[in-house]
Amino acid sequence: MGLIRVFKKSVRFTFRNKIRFIAFLMLFAIISTLVAFFVDDLDALQTDELLIQKGVSATELSEFSVNYEQGTKLYDDVLDYSTQTLEVSIENSAIYYYSDLDDYIRINTFDIENPWMSPFVTPNLLISGRFPEASNEILIPENSIQTRNSTFGDLLIKTDMVVGQTITFEKDGFDSLEYLIVGTFQLSKHNNQNNDRLWIFTDGSQLEPLMNIFSRTTADVYTYMLSFTVEGQILQDETHQQMQILSSKISELITEEIYGDWKIQPSSHPDEQTVTQARQILLNLGIWIVGGAIISILFAWIISRFRRREVAILKSMGYSNRHVRSTLIAEILTISFLGFVFGIGSTQSYLFYLSDFSVGAILRWQAALWSFVIMVVITIPGMVLASLRVLRISPAEAFRQN
Repeated sequence: MGLIRVFKKSVRFTFRNKIRFIAFLMLFAIISTLVAFFVDDLDALQTDELLIQKGVSATELSEFSVNYEQGTKLYDDVLDYSTQTLEVSIENSAIYYYSDLDDYIRINTFDIENPWMSPFVTPNLLISGRFPEASNEILIPENSIQTRNSTFGDLLIKTDMVVGQTITFEKDGFDSLEYLIVGTFQLSKHNNQNNDRLWIFTDGSQLEPLMNIFSRTTADVYTYMLSFTVEGQILQDETHQQMQILSSKISELITEEIYGDWKIQPSSHPDEQTVTQARQILLNLGIWIVGGAIISILFAWIISRFRRREVAILKSMGYSNRHVRSTLIAEILTISFLGFVFGIGSTQSYLFYLSDFSVGAILRWQAALWSFVIMVVITIPGMVLASLRVLRISPAEAFRQN
């Protein structure tokens, strides 16, 4: 209990010198915020921009130009060629279908396990809510409207669709299908000319049940995109070489009429710019981590210097080095933690406000978590310095005259 009591008192001591507290609070806030944003940028290279870094995608040349069978055949052949002939290791792959279920609803499939593989619904396009985590959850474009025929002649009923609303499809002889809207995203990636049509983005596993309940078959299904990512790290030249091989082979395949009309996405062609970008982010991250460690050492040196008398008094009262060391460590951890909370909280709130409260402006939780972990690691050099200085302080210093 003595150790906990000393730790608590040291936390209160952190606020005693207001000038020092505010100065180092701001320094740790700046460092933690920059670290979080650099980590978020690296994470974006693995999510929002993964296809640019280590993937190849192909899209239909025009609407209704690639049917279900053609898209499926191209998808299967690319996978076969990559493993058997090209010896390119595919890390992830996805095929995307769409179909007009009626005059008012279009279903678009995507992979809920890897939503970032489709440039149409990448995380940075998410406006509200979250990505689906189950097959009965769906995404819709922003400002979507459900338009349906009423029981009164040709009158149309329009209903705004929002996050949290449920859509239910029922038909005699079929199990009812119920889907929960869990997120909305920007519509700018889509050429949606019919604003009255509701676009539903759901997992590919829901394609067949929805087609059945609307008395549709695969003849009514079209393919709009294929995505492939190769194995390897984004900073490795081998990864980009494999991308070039795969992109070249897909370019050859899509010229054959049996696959329909396709085009390779421009972002599918790797270049040195993406590698340079990743390396620059890592360099910036390393610089600020080193800077944070230096700030931590400086703070530890200051508090251990100005609290020598207090440390000596505690030692003369019988407190062990372990107890005394905890007083300085508590102060270092408190200032770094408060700096992290203040920096991330204030910056994120400001960006959230500027983006008109779009969830796409929120840092990924992984970035915030890694920033916190890095901030804890940054304080270790300061803790070590504080511990070494504490061991050198003699209890006799408590009785010396200033």
